[in-house]
Amino acid sequence: MKVRLPRGLRDLEPEMYDKVRFLYEKFLKVAEKYGFKIMEPSTIELFETVCMKSGPQIRDEIYVFKDKSGRELALRFDLTVGLTRYVISNPQLPTPSKLAAFSMMWRYDEPQFARYRCFYQWDVEIYGANQILAGAEVIAFSSDYLFELGLRNFEIRLSSRAFMNKLIENFFPGADSLELMRIIDKRDKIGSETMLKMLKEKVKEKEKIPEFIDIILRQYDAKNLEEEIPPTIRRKTEEEIRELVETTNLAKELGARNLRIDLSIVRGLDYYDSVVFEIICKDFPETGAIAGGGGFTALVKAFGGNFNAFGAAGGIERTIIVMDRLGLFPKRSERQGYFVAVVDVGNLEYALDVVRQIRNVGIKCDFDITGRKLERQLKYAEKMGFKKVLIIGKKEMTGKTVTIKDFETGKQATVPLKEFLEKITKESPNL
Repeated sequence: MKVRLPRGLRDLEPEMYDKVRFLYEKFLKVAEKYGFKIMEPSTIELFETVCMKSGPQIRDEIYVFKDKSGRELALRFDLTVGLTRYVISNPQLPTPSKLAAFSMMWRYDEPQFARYRCFYQWDVEIYGANQILAGAEVIAFSSDYLFELGLRNFEIRLSSRAFMNKLIENFFPGADSLELMRIIDKRDKIGSETMLKMLKEKVKEKEKIPEFIDIILRQYDAKNLEEEIPPTIRRKTEEEIRELVETTNLAKELGARNLRIDLSIVRGLDYYDSVVFEIICKDFPETGAIAGGGGFTALVKAFGGNFNAFGAAGGIERTIIVMDRLGLFPKRSERQGYFVAVVDVGNLEYALDVVRQIRNVGIKCDFDITGRKLERQLKYAEKMGFKKVLIIGKKEMTGKTVTIKDFETGKQATVPLKEFLEKITKESPNL
């Protein structure tokens, strides 16, 4: 029997998991600074819940199965649905509710570059707040988090699904707005020519496509958006333009960096209904959006709630790819902690006491659990990245000392155990 993984799945090896943990620790730091409460929504939802907004066609894109009672269940495909269900189910929660999560999810996508069927995301959501202020806060958080990770050359591109809906209604009455937005959302993947071809296949008013495309692809900022939109369109979309401009300006006031209005950004998920945004790393745009979000009050209403919601999520794997290419992960010393090597089994009890005391200080410490000879223990310790080995033999046990071998300098010295423990206690970053 060949032992293998299902297609599109992978093991997170220690080196990769260390990077995920680094992003998680930074996420906790920034989320707590912004007042978000960290939680973990259920990994499994009723299928009727996940398709309440996305529709039954979502079945082909996610993992769906029946339990032993015949109930149809689904592995979560994002964190927003679970967090929203949680808020709706707990009306006693304070308003506004600021929730955050960092975890795994599953989608039955075709495996490709930077996309796996099981992957990590971070997520922040604000429920029951002023939509514009909540949007500004979420965008500022997203910017701050990426900055905390060391990213600098990113761009936050903002748009409005509500504006796009009205724009499509104006140019192409009767057209399927969501269908057209899905086509526009794929522009970076399929190219502008293919996008135009697909749009022409979906609308009757083909002669209006050039003007429509000119509006959504033009360069804007918060200062000139109202001036650049044609007057006939502007009169019909004043509220949507105002919301987009104010969200952008307030996000900037909160410290968000590198903001730009890009009306072609619509986001792929159907539950967004107001301001939306995506964040692109300009050094490696081919990686795609590393984060994005928007307002999704329509999802709340579909779940039976009656309050505003705005959130964002980011792809951990894509962010790691970008950070790796930019060399942003801290260069932690490959040689760290202590390895205790035992010369003879008769010295084991004293060696284990040394191990315990080093760990109590809060410093990494391992020891030989195979009974190998000293030479092989030293080779193993060096291979595993320990900077120093404490050699314990009969002499050390009798004199209550440790012999320290430094792999980096090649030096070796014997010191009293008490003196050694006092020294590392002062140096420990965990105390």
